[in-house]
Amino acid sequence: MKLKRDSLLFKTILYNDLSMLLTGLTIIGLVVIFVFKELEKNFSIKAVEKFQVIEDMLDIRNTEFINELIKLTNSKGFIEKDLFTASIRTPEENKEIYENMKKELISKNFSLYHESRLTVIGKDGSILDESGIHTEVNNEFIKNLRILRNKLSMTIDSVMYDELEDKFYYEIVVPVQESKQIYAVLVEIPLEKNYFRGNKYLMVADHDDVEDIGLYQTREPLLLNALELNRLKKEKAKLMKLNGKEYDVKSLTIQGIDYNIVSRPVLNSFGEKVGYLVLSLSEPALTKFKIDTMSLIILATIILILLNSFIISGTFKQLLMPLEELSLAVDDIASGNLDRNVRLNGTSEIKLLSLATKKMVEKLKNNNFILEDQNEKLKEYIHRVEGVEKLLLGVRKEPSDRGIIDIILKGFTSGVGLNYDRAIFFEYSNEKGCLVGKKIRKNRNILKEDKLSSFDLRYETMKEIVPLIKIKNDDNLFHKAISEKKIIFENRRGYKIYLGSDLLMGFGLSNFMILPIFNGDKNVGCILVDNYISGRRIELEDVELFNVILLNVGIHYENQQIELEKITNERDIAIGRMFKKIIYRRNKVIEKYTLMMMKLYKNDQINGEAFKEFRDEICNINREDSILFDYSDKKEYNFEKLKINKFLTEVVESYVRCNPNRDISLFLGEEASFLGDSIELTKAFREIINNALNAISGVINGRINIISKINHENITIKILDNGSGISANALGENLFEPFASGNEESSGLGLAIANKIISSHRGIIKIKSKLGEGAEIKIILNRYKEDMNV
Repeated sequence: MKLKRDSLLFKTILYNDLSMLLTGLTIIGLVVIFVFKELEKNFSIKAVEKFQVIEDMLDIRNTEFINELIKLTNSKGFIEKDLFTASIRTPEENKEIYENMKKELISKNFSLYHESRLTVIGKDGSILDESGIHTEVNNEFIKNLRILRNKLSMTIDSVMYDELEDKFYYEIVVPVQESKQIYAVLVEIPLEKNYFRGNKYLMVADHDDVEDIGLYQTREPLLLNALELNRLKKEKAKLMKLNGKEYDVKSLTIQGIDYNIVSRPVLNSFGEKVGYLVLSLSEPALTKFKIDTMSLIILATIILILLNSFIISGTFKQLLMPLEELSLAVDDIASGNLDRNVRLNGTSEIKLLSLATKKMVEKLKNNNFILEDQNEKLKEYIHRVEGVEKLLLGVRKEPSDRGIIDIILKGFTSGVGLNYDRAIFFEYSNEKGCLVGKKIRKNRNILKEDKLSSFDLRYETMKEIVPLIKIKNDDNLFHKAISEKKIIFENRRGYKIYLGSDLLMGFGLSNFMILPIFNGDKNVGCILVDNYISGRRIELEDVELFNVILLNVGIHYENQQIELEKITNERDIAIGRMFKKIIYRRNKVIEKYTLMMMKLYKNDQINGEAFKEFRDEICNINREDSILFDYSDKKEYNFEKLKINKFLTEVVESYVRCNPNRDISLFLGEEASFLGDSIELTKAFREIINNALNAISGVINGRINIISKINHENITIKILDNGSGISANALGENLFEPFASGNEESSGLGLAIANKIISSHRGIIKIKSKLGEGAEIKIILNRYKEDMNV
């Protein structure tokens, strides 16, 4: 396997090396922090120890100086000198005495004393120094010595430091015990390099010079730049204690060399800090050790990383080779080659991954088969959608209800449409209160198969049976589809399900669907489709498509109804407007004729019978006018719950009271409720009864029978007479249209207004008659239900 930059092996080795590098850097950091800090601490301790050793050596030297000074100042020659007899010597002589004393001191140690200052302090307060003898004392140190008179002892502690004229001095006070004139001798030695002979790293500096100590004493002369001086000043000193003494220590690296700068304050005779003893030590060995150690650790880390990379690359190459093969296989599979073989090799995790990949490929194959199947179904669904579009287009163009049903049946059974095997239409009969078989249609494509050659014979038999089928109005699938107003489908054999008719059992229904059709709230019927030959299942997608069909068919029915109502209303309004003008003019003429006839009748110019005949004609004209106005007037109906038997009884009784010589018989069935406007319905029934009375006038034993019948859904009222009847030509016309009548003497408005009122109650009125055999008027009203929409 080649080591590519984007390969898993390269990244694994890289990340492993990075982790080791981070680990190495962490170890180096810990070593630096722990080991180097410890070394620096030891280095600082050694610097302090050296500082103390040098101090001890200085103390020994100081003791030697003191002993020399004691021997000198307490010598017989020094004691017997008359130093303070100022009256017998001139100032120049006093200066000469001072110079001779200093020369004697210099002769002891030239390098030490040639720059020294010598002061002889008299017991009377006089002072002999380089200026001669004087009594004015400006030296605060000498003033302090007077205070300490009789308490001065010659010990190492009597060695003081002081800063005079911007120079540091080492002050030694030597008491003179035997002299009567001299109290003590003060020697002030300047602290320069000669004083620290053999200790060139030690010096005395003031406070500011301690911050710049790198400028003074180092192993080699060191010149610091501004940045290094700033570092030195900012470096915080550590306080270290050793043998009861406190020291300030600064540890830092300057120009690649480690330095320790140790300082301790020095005090004057007043206990004030006047400067610092400072020791500056460099440690090149420590610096070299640090560099060598760091180099060694870094080299070891690099060697370890390279060795680890070499070992890891070989190991990972063996481990990841199966993963590379697997990745190539996955890439091939992703390109569409689902037949690529996936080998199960490698470690357990890679084996599991290979197994999962193999399972995934199998699942992809299965999903591919499913997708292909779904794709075929989608194509079929799109084909069906196109069929639905064609069907709906045909429905929109078809004006008649029967034509709409034919288009739907044809669309369901068309091979280029929805392609069902068979479709049957069941029409809802208001009269019978149930579904009645009307029409069946077959799919002609299924007849092309030889094995179905007997299908034509069966289809012809089905065509004869369908009109005989009546679906009971009980708990069956048809009733459920109508009551719930939804499509119901079953993908099983029809004989296993109760459908409301035994005749349907012999149709061999299988994988069928029932579609209820409504015109608003009016039940038109149901369409039954099935696939009893092809056996194709009905899917939810089919139901969704058919819901679209039913919705559009319902909207089409409603639009037709709205358009019909609109035309009817416009016609009625036009008729009303026209006849209002005609009636108005006619009434003017009738009023004149009525006044004239009344005047003639009062003057006995016409007999009473003629006047009565004239008056009856005028009453008939007024009645027709009232009917016409009533027909053209748009009313608001006041619906209420009525009892059919009670309503018919009241109508007949009121009519008989007004027409006692009329033979009207009432045959009532079971009582039932319905919604209606009693006043308007009374008008409708009176018009129908009036037409029947006119038909039986002049007929021997003329009679009128009113019969009511109840079923689960409807109330049927039949009004029968044995009158003159209606001719076939008159029945061919629509007798329920205004001015249509089978009697030339009739206005033709009675049945029109009756039809209008009954239709407004969502009822149906039908007429059946033969000339000379009487007539039958059938009125069907809906029974009252709790959920009825008034």
